[in-house]
Amino acid sequence: MLAGTSFVLIVTIFFTCSPGSAIDLQTEALIQKTIRSAFAGATVLTIAHRLSTVLGDNNNENGFGCDRVVVLEEGRVLEFDSPLALLANPQSRFYKLAKDAKLV
Repeated sequence: MLAGTSFVLIVTIFFTCSPGSAIDLQTEALIQKTIRSAFAGATVLTIAHRLSTVLGDNNNENGFGCDRVVVLEEGRVLEFDSPLALLANPQSRFYKLAKDAKLV
């Protein structure tokens, strides 16, 4: 029998589905900042429905809200790269989405 035993769970992968999709942009920015701070040493997988979630507030090391982007369409992977690389390619679907949203 173990008495006084405690366990520490270290989260290395954190998954969230569009944490800011139903709130205003200011609150979404606060949530994203909190997630980046609380899970700084973890892999964070986010299903994003807003480009602002992906592009972020330029407060992380690469200037975006994420390190890598997977662009899906009808269940197929169209693109996988950094936001910077995808935005640098006018032929990318990600670039076209950002352009349609008047972000580039």
